[in-house]
Formats: sequence, C-alpha cells, structure tokens
Amino acid sequence: MSTTNLLSQRCRNYISPEDCIRVKALRKHTNKTIEQIAKDLGLSWHQAQNVCA
Repeated sequence: MSTTNLLSQRCRNYISPEDCIRVKALRKHTNKTIEQIAKDLGLSWHQAQNVCA
C-alpha cells in the first residue's frame, strides 16, 4: 500500500489493527491521556477515542 493511500484512509477515520493494539496497550500500561496517545501515534483524538470506546 502506498503512503498516499494510507494517509487518505487515515483521513477517513480508518484505524489499522496495529493502531488499535497500540492505543489499547498504551491505555492499559501508561497513564497517558487519549490525547497524548493520539499525538504519539499520529492519530486524531477522535480516532484514538473510537479505539478505546
């Protein structure tokens, strides 16, 4: 998959399975807020929030 396709999918609130695992693991093992995790992973707050819901 090209970088352009990946970025366009992320803009449509696509979250890869890897991102889901990362967000959930960081929420479980750190005291970071969803906003901090989203920033670290290059996701929007909305994307990270959807993973944690």
